[in-house]
Amino acid sequence: MVSRVSATGTLSQNLFLINSGQSKLNQLNYSLGTGNKFEELKFYGKDSTRIVDLRKDIEARKAYTNSIDITESTTDSYDAILERLVQVAT
Repeated sequence: MVSRVSATGTLSQNLFLINSGQSKLNQLNYSLGTGNKFEELKFYGKDSTRIVDLRKDIEARKAYTNSIDITESTTDSYDAILERLVQVAT
């Protein structure tokens, strides 16, 4: 009887280790496939949707600031060209 309990305990422990290893492998495959770090949002509860929304907002703001930087460099070059044309004209 003791050997059955021991064998059952060993098998259940091995099954747990296999399942947790499979979960870790899935997370690593996700990270490799997407280039993004895997995060389980279920631990955040009600705040998980807010976290996702805030991340999207941060990405949108970064894109907006990049657009401003590009526009600023373009207008700076136009300004330099116009100043040079004024110097040539006078």
